[in-house]
Amino acid sequence: MKRCVASILLTSMVACTTLRPVADYQQYVRTSQPTQLWVTPRNSKPVMLDGPRFVNDTLVGFVSGQYREFAPGDLSAVQVRQPAGGKTAFLVGALTVVGVVLIAVLAGTGAPGYQPTPEDPPTSPPHP
Repeated sequence: MKRCVASILLTSMVACTTLRPVADYQQYVRTSQPTQLWVTPRNSKPVMLDGPRFVNDTLVGFVSGQYREFAPGDLSAVQVRQPAGGKTAFLVGALTVVGVVLIAVLAGTGAPGYQPTPEDPPTSPPHP
């Protein structure tokens, strides 16, 4: 059960956001003050930079808990995570369909005739 919940949460987090490239990252960091950025150093893989800020013209922050500095020419790409409306709408629609199907399946299980109807006699004697 825990794995199922974790999978749903992970899927919803990924489905509801997307990475968007930032052209002028110096201006973006100074004006928007993001808490995280995805930076791609030259000849390396993208890493998440926590607490990005500028010291003079050097981008600084923490990568996996270690302080890092990136000079202006050190980065080949900078991206920021933002909400993805289309992906979120698809996820909500898919979860709604799954919920409706699950309710229909669960409502159709069990032996018929256990639900009382107005025509059924009372199951307990009337109280005097």
